[in-house]
Amino acid sequence: MNRSVSTLSLAIIALSLLPLTALAAPGELLGIERGTNESPFGYFEYLPEAYDSRNDWPVLIFLSGIGEFGDGSLPNGQQCTSAQNFSGNLCGNLQHGPQSLIFRNDWDDVDRPFVVIGPQNNGQPLVASAYNTADFGRLIDVIIENYNIDERRIYLTGMSMGGASAATIMLTEKRIAAWASMPGLYTPIELPCHYTQRPMWSFYGENDTFATGGNRFDPQEMLFVHRRFSACPGPLPETRFTIYQDRGHNVWTETFNLAGMNIPTLDTYDDYDLNPYDVTIYDWLLQFDRPTVDAGRDVVANLSVGTVELLATTLDDSAETVAWAQISGPTVTLGGATTPSLQLSDLVPGEYAFEATVRDEENLWSTDTVTVTIVDDTPITAGDESGELDGAGSLDGANGASTGQADDGGADDDESGSTSGGTGSVASGAESTDMNDGEGGPVAGSASATSGGGVDSVGDGTPADTDDPPAEGASAGEVPSTSGGADDDDVGAAATTGSADDDAPDDDAGGTALDDGASSCSAGGQPPPVIALALFGILLLPTVRRRRAA
Repeated sequence: MNRSVSTLSLAIIALSLLPLTALAAPGELLGIERGTNESPFGYFEYLPEAYDSRNDWPVLIFLSGIGEFGDGSLPNGQQCTSAQNFSGNLCGNLQHGPQSLIFRNDWDDVDRPFVVIGPQNNGQPLVASAYNTADFGRLIDVIIENYNIDERRIYLTGMSMGGASAATIMLTEKRIAAWASMPGLYTPIELPCHYTQRPMWSFYGENDTFATGGNRFDPQEMLFVHRRFSACPGPLPETRFTIYQDRGHNVWTETFNLAGMNIPTLDTYDDYDLNPYDVTIYDWLLQFDRPTVDAGRDVVANLSVGTVELLATTLDDSAETVAWAQISGPTVTLGGATTPSLQLSDLVPGEYAFEATVRDEENLWSTDTVTVTIVDDTPITAGDESGELDGAGSLDGANGASTGQADDGGADDDESGSTSGGTGSVASGAESTDMNDGEGGPVAGSASATSGGGVDSVGDGTPADTDDPPAEGASAGEVPSTSGGADDDDVGAAATTGSADDDAPDDDAGGTALDDGASSCSAGGQPPPVIALALFGILLLPTVRRRRAA
């Protein structure tokens, strides 16, 4: 009896620990109804026949047009047996694009080794509305969480209204490696330099009857973007502009089935040199991967440290360059601004912001920012009421930085991560690439301190007010690629003035005596971990069964 109970408990616990995964089997095209997971869209998913647990599968996302809009449902909950245009449900999304070729058994996994995702826009067919940008961002989150993919090789394509939506999405979405519009562009686009982080390819038809009056399908509008793009600060990633001769609005079908490679294309358009369709859309996308950079955690340091070092951690498949720039704060001396390691000197009290830019051999680039706060550590005089903490140390009331001194005679050496007094330097961005344990974060006041850095696997971290790429010549100092093993929630430890990171365990560097007795929750009425997991497994089991039944 006890053995049976133990076996059942272990099975429940193991089940509860299973990650959410794709629902389709390898080699299968499957309609996923809206509401099945956290995706705001219903969508089709396809996994290559060789799909396995490797986390390096590229993703191809295709956005459909207004004729394929719908509510994301399946007819009577059953998989589609035909492509039903204007159906208002998910089956209408089988009319065009990669999922249509897969549905018709016209797909080659060897030449097109993608996880294919075809989301359906939530709306009435033939009612013009773009894919919601925020909803698309949540779809990317779902793809990253549920599929064994390479987050740096997510590609976006779209037809007609979906192509116009892709152009809008790419103004803000930084997790896409390269994109193509077939055709479409929401106008006006006044800031083409927004696009300069990623390669783009625009496909149009010479005789597109929808291209009237400077609307979203008028090649003149896209030509404006390409011309302005070329004038943005460089170096720039590749852009291509192709116009099929004697073709109308539908340029996506022959682009995806590759028949377009045999169709004549215009050499020039309004004195602008165009590109032939001489490389498959799939090969063109696959040559690009998105570089990532992590500028490290924000730093708080005492003025007495003298210098602060910031370390950028990068990841890309090709050689890359790193460049630092100050974007706000008092004047400071920068050393090594074209290397991963930036040294800050001549600091004064205040808050600074710095941006690290990584650019790869294909001129794709990404940025991340870090803030540095320098506080005046002038000793507190007797009788100053600016920050006494009874029984837990003292705070400098002017800047809120803990000195790490407790009434029991001082913080434990293994926990405080700080020393009283002393001068030297503080470094942000660890040389170690594994920051999961939160270690490596001595704080201001030590003679030499480093804090963790890691690869940002979620996004580029581009600030909202940094739209343009760095000017040509700002990126130098070629460095080898590094893999950086930090997880999403711990991309570097912060160098602070004896104050603990809220998310760090007690033994993390940077903690103080104030942590003792305050960060443990195991004795506060919380259930033991095994029971908690078992309960979670019981709750999850029906959901897993429903998903498998579906």
